[in-house]
Amino acid sequence: MNKFFTIIIFLTFFSAFSQTKAETEKWIIEKYNEYESPVNNTRELIFDDSFVYYLWIFADNYGYWTQLPIKDIKQIKIHHKKFDSEDEEGWDVITLYFDKNISKTKDAKPSDDNTYKVSESTSIDIKLTNKFIEDGLKPRMEKALLHLIKSYGGNAIIKKDPF
Repeated sequence: MNKFFTIIIFLTFFSAFSQTKAETEKWIIEKYNEYESPVNNTRELIFDDSFVYYLWIFADNYGYWTQLPIKDIKQIKIHHKKFDSEDEEGWDVITLYFDKNISKTKDAKPSDDNTYKVSESTSIDIKLTNKFIEDGLKPRMEKALLHLIKSYGGNAIIKKDPF
């Protein structure tokens, strides 16, 4: 019986000091807005009703929304990318991995027949400035995303390069 009460007290103590879903979502959005990529900066990251939404508008004003259930994110990778070998700065990226046919996309331009359709994509890249990792936010963002996914009933891992 003593062990039971000890476990209850232990769980209550740690859950009392853990961030809520709303606090975690707010922090992720704040950091995203602070480090949003300045290239094609018509982008938006939104959390709503257990989904993450990401808007990406390209230079030619064409773009799309991606809708993804937070609990279905399987892996997270925060890394640096370059456009090509001549790109000196590049950008940092949060890549969210999930199973095929889990995400949905729709055109960014509003219209009557513009509804979300199931996508065969298995990842989305959330682009950030090249200062995100340099400023030490990679481990904090990984922790926040893992916490958020777990709070929605998911079980993601950090994707690491094998070497």
